[in-house]
Amino acid sequence: MAKKYILIGPAHGIGGWQLYIDARCNHLMKKGIDLFLLYDGDVGGKTVKLLNTERARKMNITMDEPYWYSKRHVDEQIKEIIKFIGYRDGDEVFVESTSMIYSFWGELIAEAVHGQNFCYILHSYTRGMPLAWKKFFSYKYDQDLIAGQSDNTLPELFEEYRSIQKDNNRAILAAWEAPICKDRDDCREHIQYLRELKSTGYKLIGYFGVLRKKHFIPLCNDIVQYAENHKNINFCFVAIGSSDTEVELEEKRITAINDGGIENCIAYNIPEMYPVPGELFEMLDICLGSFGSASTAALACKRTIRLQSDLNLDVQGVIGITVSEEEHWLQPVRDETIDDIFDEILFGSNYDSYKYHSPEKWKWGEENHKKIDEQMRPFERRVNGYRYYDVFKMPGQGGISFIKYIVFHAIGIKNGRKIASKIRGLYRVESK
Repeated sequence: MAKKYILIGPAHGIGGWQLYIDARCNHLMKKGIDLFLLYDGDVGGKTVKLLNTERARKMNITMDEPYWYSKRHVDEQIKEIIKFIGYRDGDEVFVESTSMIYSFWGELIAEAVHGQNFCYILHSYTRGMPLAWKKFFSYKYDQDLIAGQSDNTLPELFEEYRSIQKDNNRAILAAWEAPICKDRDDCREHIQYLRELKSTGYKLIGYFGVLRKKHFIPLCNDIVQYAENHKNINFCFVAIGSSDTEVELEEKRITAINDGGIENCIAYNIPEMYPVPGELFEMLDICLGSFGSASTAALACKRTIRLQSDLNLDVQGVIGITVSEEEHWLQPVRDETIDDIFDEILFGSNYDSYKYHSPEKWKWGEENHKKIDEQMRPFERRVNGYRYYDVFKMPGQGGISFIKYIVFHAIGIKNGRKIASKIRGLYRVESK
């Protein structure tokens, strides 16, 4: 009887989610665990960019909500997965599903191999999910087979459905390898360019994270407007993040800053990398980011503004100065805009006197994944842990579009989404 560990998460690109998967792969492979990574090749770009993810045995499968497909299609997919992991009767299988949709697939896989599906919800935003999803995850909560990445993940997921006590919110802090390094050959040219700009008086305002986040283009617009309001100062917006094909709009916006005729504002894109040289962050006058990206930048940039979410430009404050790492997931505590904080940092006479507290809560390395094991308890038999939710009944349990269900089953997901996209396009034209 063998033990097999199935990890479901992204393999392509670099972001907080990918970094967790990479570190998790490294930890499990070091322990000699029979690991298999299932990933969706349409998530995170086109290529694997992290070493441990590259080393892991992996299988690319398309993972939209399984109930959008015919049961026959899903059964065939599950059979391929069972073949891929070399499953035999009697093997113990533990599935770690790292997103909500992946959790539905994890449940089907676990049922097929009589294993356990642990739902580790690594979403930064969990409010407003369909009632059917809440019912599924409530079932997993009662099985003790779910955790969120923060104290707020599950309470917000179950909002208006069930109450989760603060002392039982099942939070597990995700961890990855040390994100800051001293130097790397492929970054020296970028650092030299920024050093030259800084020597001529440019103010360097950076952004660190995945560029396709919804707040990125509004941030570009805000910085352009800020530069126009301070025409006597030169600014460079330094976007440190993904440059794969899925961020075409974001790259065009960066180019537009340089081509837009704004004499005192330029933009510069540094491709995603990991780890990142500390000197790169140290050169920035200000850096912005959300969640783990902000925490990483704050290790080297003492003027890192944490954005409240990936969705908008609401700010929490400056990490280590006006907001502590313990307040990572809280709502903004001060009524400030990004421009207010820019003014305070760049032109405030007292800002340099503020004491900076490094975000020490963020630790790196093997010990963190040992703690994750202790909380997740792979292969430990749980009461009712081997009962399974009927994922295919979810469309009738609330909040899932019946029309979409009919269309997707009739003409397929891709064709259905093409039609939906055209309808949305027509609606936009008519509403102008």
